[in-house]
Formats: sequence, structure tokens, C-alpha cells
Amino acid sequence: MAPIDRVTSKGQLVPLFFSEENVAGSQTNAQLDTMGVGDSTVHALNAVDQWYAPFDGEVVAVSYAFSAAVTAGSATVGASFDGTEDADTTVTITGGASVQFGYKRIPRGNAIFDAGTQIGCELTTSTGFSGTAADLVVTVWTMLYLEGI
Repeated sequence: MAPIDRVTSKGQLVPLFFSEENVAGSQTNAQLDTMGVGDSTVHALNAVDQWYAPFDGEVVAVSYAFSAAVTAGSATVGASFDGTEDADTTVTITGGASVQFGYKRIPRGNAIFDAGTQIGCELTTSTGFSGTAADLVVTVWTMLYLEGI
């Protein structure tokens, strides 16, 4: 099998899930917990807040979903590499008009990571954030380059 090169059409798209229950206002760079697919209770029991990348790759999108609408205040979510948020991946969420879901696509080549990087997700909320009774799931969409297998 030929190795996969870093070109637009090659690589394996892998979603990494993060979550927080009862999102609070006035958080700054809070690391969200990892979450298993199809198990909404994993995050409550999981003290792990980062995935360990087995391959080189890059973040190509970040999407979010609240269990209830955010009607006031603001929040940001974004991928972090080894505990530091990558500004290219930050999504700004401004409450109003029943905001509940959203996403941001990241242009290729802007949020690259190496194998061995710990990938997490950070959340910041304003003081007047209205989603405090809501649960949040963030998906960090990564493109992994499966070289060497």
C-alpha cells in the first residue's frame, strides 16, 4: 500500500468528541472532557480532556451543539494542541435568535499537528452567558495522515 501524502483529497477524517454538562458562565480556557461515541454519560465519568494523536494531521473543522438554545452572552470553542488553543480553530458563539448549533471550517494547512500531540478543546464563556442549563458537545474534525502503516 502506498503512503498517504498531505494533499487535499487524501487522509482519514476522524472526529474527536468533547463535552461539558451544564455549561457555566465566566469560564476561561476550560478544557472540555473527551467523550465516547454514542454514550452521553461518558463525559460525566471521564477525567480525560485530550486525545493523543497517533499520526501527523490537521484540524479541518470544529462544530458544536448545545442541548438548549443560547439566547444571550457569548462563548468560544476551539481545538487545543498540548493544552494551548489554536486561534485558527476558534469558533465564536454569540447568543441570540435561538443559537444552538454551528461550525467553522478551517482552511487546510492552518492547524497542523504532529504525531504525539495531545488534542483537546477549550471553552470560554462570558459572564452573561445564557446557556448555563445546557449541555455542550464539540466535535473537532481532524484529518490524519496514515503514513507508516
